[in-house]
Amino acid sequence: MKSFGSYQNLIIGLITIMITLILMKFAKVFLKAISILLGIVLGTIFSFFFGAVSLKPVGNAAWFHLPAPFFLGMPTFFMVRFLDNDCDRPDCHD
Repeated sequence: MKSFGSYQNLIIGLITIMITLILMKFAKVFLKAISILLGIVLGTIFSFFFGAVSLKPVGNAAWFHLPAPFFLGMPTFFMVRFLDNDCDRPDCHD
């Protein structure tokens, strides 16, 4: 991701934020409620014209795929954190 801070990406981000803020400020009730969603969708459409969106992974994806359980690894729990009743707040000790 060496083009992370490129001018093209900054312009796309600013346009997306501007679309969202304009919708939040001037739109009616329903459009104001979905202004973040519309900002993302319209920003994606805008970035498509810059060539920043590729739908190739969507076309290559499988039609049906079962989710892999614990894809990122098994969760870890630290029992000391659950069992420790030491509290530094004054309202902890009644």
